Amino acid sequence: MRLEALIPRAEQFLKKAKFISIKKQKLSKLAEFIKTPLTLAGIEDFAGQPPIFFLLIDGLNFCFWHPDAHKKFRYRNNSGSVALGYCIKDALKNKPEIFAPENLIKSAPQVFKEIIKNASGELLLARERIKILKEIGYFLKKYDLRKVIKKFQHQDIDKIASFLLKNLPYTFKDEPVKFGIIIPFYKKLRLLLSDWMMLNGLKFKN
Repeated sequence: MRLEALIPRAEQFLKKAKFISIKKQKLSKLAEFIKTPLTLAGIEDFAGQPPIFFLLIDGLNFCFWHPDAHKKFRYRNNSGSVALGYCIKDALKNKPEIFAPENLIKSAPQVFKEIIKNASGELLLARERIKILKEIGYFLKKYDLRKVIKKFQHQDIDKIASFLLKNLPYTFKDEPVKFGIIIPFYKKLRLLLSDWMMLNGLKFKN
């Protein structure tokens, strides 16, 4: 679904929510702003990592971190999502076999523990992240990620986005419902596609 098509739905939501006022002459600028690719802060250090790395980090990154500073998730000198990124990077480098599709499917809890074994603090939503690892395992068993990317390269970005949503619904589907209005958000999916383009050099048409 194109972002422009969401404008009436967003306007309807904002009117019901009464959080802010709407200036119709600014809606087109807002749509352009929303189109700007999002990139995870600090992830520039991960440029050149294989596509599977970004599938894992953006799929597992809920951006919800422990409110207690003493329990904040840390790895090396980093915290939050960047710390998780380094955990995944090192796991891919040191034990790539744990990310084999069958292992993700059968041993997702153990894979999760292996990823964060040298980190400190508490990584929230562990159960949900384990479920995502398992879903990614089923996806990688069914599809060769390199072939998927090659198939959709230079095509409309909506095509690969729709493909990923269909095959990784728990990982990427993000459609909050409020006041009976569905607002597709898809933050993690947008992060993945922008990271693939900006940090892997993949090409899709916007």
